Amino acid sequence: MSATVQRQFGEAAGNTGKSSATAGMLNYAAGALTLNGAYKESKDANDVTFQKKTYLGATYKLGNAGVNATYTKYKGDGTVSTVDAQYRDWE
Repeated sequence: MSATVQRQFGEAAGNTGKSSATAGMLNYAAGALTLNGAYKESKDANDVTFQKKTYLGATYKLGNAGVNATYTKYKGDGTVSTVDAQYRDWE
């Protein structure tokens, strides 16, 4: 298992929140199973959260073949642009 955390500080002097982003990711692998998850939150130039992105993924290997499934959600807060998307891929 591994974890990653990222912090992008803002671009405004004296306010590290403006135009900033925070993200995290987890990875887990055991035998034929691999699981992944990630989350990112971004702020605009006014220090207001405007984007949230979530990703979940799984892979299970069956010999030379495998099954993959992913789920991605994007949300733009404060707007009407909310998109949910699902994608599945079979190998």
